[in-house]
Amino acid sequence: MAELFDPRLPHGFWKRVVCDVITGCWNWIGAKTPYGYGMMRRGNTTIGTHRLAFSVLTGRELTPGHHVDHRCRNKSCCNPDHLEEVTPLENARRAKHFRRTMAHDTQRSNDPKPLRRAQKRAAKLRRQQTAVRLRSAQTLAAQIRSAKRALSTERPLTLTFNVSRSTVWRLERFVSRHGLSQDAALELLLILTTKEEK
Repeated sequence: MAELFDPRLPHGFWKRVVCDVITGCWNWIGAKTPYGYGMMRRGNTTIGTHRLAFSVLTGRELTPGHHVDHRCRNKSCCNPDHLEEVTPLENARRAKHFRRTMAHDTQRSNDPKPLRRAQKRAAKLRRQQTAVRLRSAQTLAAQIRSAKRALSTERPLTLTFNVSRSTVWRLERFVSRHGLSQDAALELLLILTTKEEK
C-alpha cells in the first residue's frame, strides 16, 4: 500500500496533491490535460502524474504502449492503489463499460440532464458525511472543554502538561477542525510537550 508524502517522489509533486479521506483518491490539483489527467514536468518531458506515481511508488517500469487505468474512475487521482497497468484494448473496454453503465443509470432516472440523479446522490452523501464529521468534532471539542473545566478547578491544563497556553489553544483548534479522537489529541499534546521542552 502506497503512503502519502513518500520521499521517492519530489516535494513539488506532493505540493499539488490533496487526499480525499472518503474515497482515498490522491487528487492532483496542479496542471491538467484537456481530458482531466494530471501532468507535471520531469526533466525536459511532461509526464502524467498517475503514470509517474504508479511507476515510482510500485517500483515497476511501465511496459511501452500500455496504459495506466484508474480503477476509481477519477482521472485526477494519482494513488497507485487505485491504478492498474493494462493494455490499450482493456483500457478502452473498461471505459466503454463505464460509459454504458452511466448511460443506463441516467436513462432509468428520466432526467433531462445526463448524470443528474448520480450527481444528486453524490451531493447528498457528501452533505451527510460532512455532518457526521462536524458532529464528532463538536463532541470532541466539548469533551476537551469539559476536561479543561474539571482540571481548571485543581490545576490549569498548562501546568498539568507543562505546556504554554498558546499550545493548548492550538491543540484545541486543531482537534476541533480535524475531528481527532481523544487518544490522538493526547498523543499530539505529548508531542507538543516534548517539542516545547527542547
